Amino acid sequence: AFYESAGGTMYFGSNSGRIYKSKGKEITELANINPLLKNNRTIIKNLIVENENTIWVGTDLGLYRLNPASQQIENIVLFNEPNSYQSNVINKLLMDAFNQLWVGTSYGLYKINLWHHPLKHYKAGKNSGLSDNQINNIYKDAQGTLWVSTGKGLAGIEKDAPRGGRKP
Repeated sequence: AFYESAGGTMYFGSNSGRIYKSKGKEITELANINPLLKNNRTIIKNLIVENENTIWVGTDLGLYRLNPASQQIENIVLFNEPNSYQSNVINKLLMDAFNQLWVGTSYGLYKINLWHHPLKHYKAGKNSGLSDNQINNIYKDAQGTLWVSTGKGLAGIEKDAPRGGRKP
């Protein structure tokens, strides 16, 4: 996983659960999340740095908020539906200009407003614009449209209103 901040600082997440920070040629380890999660093998798939004290970490085990200074980590529960199979794998993270964290999973797209903390879940269906729940990638273009790549096509979400799915 790789993330570059607006100031040019680079952050790297590894397949061994370690997070590194690089400014220029100096590389420092910020955290090893495996001991924090009491796990020996966590794969970091995505990183988003909200600020100096908050790194959002998407892994094969779920979504986490990490404070690198205190080494505190919090699991953010996205799935809360009993008797249903849902994968905890986080495929993609994107932070938009409105301080909303978009989370792509195998069970749809989630939007978390980081100021007010409401959670919105987009699943495949007639009203969502998503053709599939498998979210592979998320991209926001210069016009503000959020493009979501799924297992069965491409969808655009504009101003929090999904619009038609498109086949690649």
